[in-house]
Amino acid sequence: MDRYLDDLLQSRRTFLKAGSAVAAATLLGCDKENPAPPAGTKTGPSNKPLVPAIAAVGPEQRPILTKMGSIVGGGRGKNRTTGEWLYWLSVVDLDQGGRQTRDIKTAFFPHGMSPHPKHPHRLMLFQKIGKGCCEVDLRTGKVLRTVSTSEGYKFYGHGAYSPDGRHFYCTETATDDAYRGLLNVRDSASHKVLGEMPTGGKEPHDCILIDRGKTLVVTNGGGHVDNDGFGSVTYVNTATRQVEHTLRFTDATINAGHLWLTSKGHLAVVSAPRTGLDIKDPKVHGALSFFTPGVDKQPRTIGEPVLSKMRGETLSVVIHEPSMVVGATNPEGNLLTFWDFTTGRLLKSYTNLVGPRGITVTLDQKYFVVSYDHAALLMLIDAKTLEPVAKQGVSKSWMTGSHLLTHDVA
Repeated sequence: MDRYLDDLLQSRRTFLKAGSAVAAATLLGCDKENPAPPAGTKTGPSNKPLVPAIAAVGPEQRPILTKMGSIVGGGRGKNRTTGEWLYWLSVVDLDQGGRQTRDIKTAFFPHGMSPHPKHPHRLMLFQKIGKGCCEVDLRTGKVLRTVSTSEGYKFYGHGAYSPDGRHFYCTETATDDAYRGLLNVRDSASHKVLGEMPTGGKEPHDCILIDRGKTLVVTNGGGHVDNDGFGSVTYVNTATRQVEHTLRFTDATINAGHLWLTSKGHLAVVSAPRTGLDIKDPKVHGALSFFTPGVDKQPRTIGEPVLSKMRGETLSVVIHEPSMVVGATNPEGNLLTFWDFTTGRLLKSYTNLVGPRGITVTLDQKYFVVSYDHAALLMLIDAKTLEPVAKQGVSKSWMTGSHLLTHDVA
């Protein structure tokens, strides 16, 4: 693939060199950036309280393994001869020294990735705002099948399998109205649409199943800033196909983008400026919010001063469940931040990484993994010290997408 990509061919830096750059990064301690826990958001509209039995049961906690696992992520680059965009899914095995083990060509830029619960070598890939959706086999490196949107709709980037693998859900948006969305329910074998569910908001994006598949948690961007919508997170009952609970942001300038849920239902959400706002405006920025079931009535959005550094979209988020440390990326601001979930206190910032994008944790829970730089580097950060691991990393991963998935490729 090297021969095609102008932007990725410019650098063959090793991780040690990248690690040196990271070591030179400005590390901001919490005393300077955020000396006290941030105040919660202003009280918003009255809202039906979450039922603890639902809110406290998040996704099934994956067992902590002794290996790091493989990192899976989407990528794209231009053919330097034709100018054509090329797209792929890359798989890098961290237990084999960061060796790329798969390179699966796709017809679109993969955004969200959902492993099949019964056949983990099969993944469903989704395009963000487009017609692209397909199932791939990580063993063979092949695209197995493509999936078509409903008439008049486009995929919005994310989906989730039911625990038994019989169905999968995905967010879709009407092509004639960029803000009217739905959740489609499909048969995972035939891909036939079995029905649809409301999302409880406009411009739905991310979705995660909790409560053993009984509840789907969905982010809603809110649509254009000029309309009366707000960013929100909704809890949709998959049996009744009704919205049961809504967490609504009170800041009308931010959306609800990507989310991470712990097995106990603790929620972290990253936000971008609402549609219609100029992301180049220094007063326009992303956000990061936390929600503790049974404690918070609405999401707690992190306040100043670090908020001003979150230029554009705050993109990817992860919670390291053993320590409840939250990691978040902000590509436009060249910013990577780590937070204490309970207090909302800033623990550490990396301020001169070039375009950090995806973030995840390894299967052994020892490291955060971050993708950054135009050369698609991967960096490992010790989960205890939050310091980069100089001898572990990948000089080129081919992953330039918004997300990283840590996977045990069976």
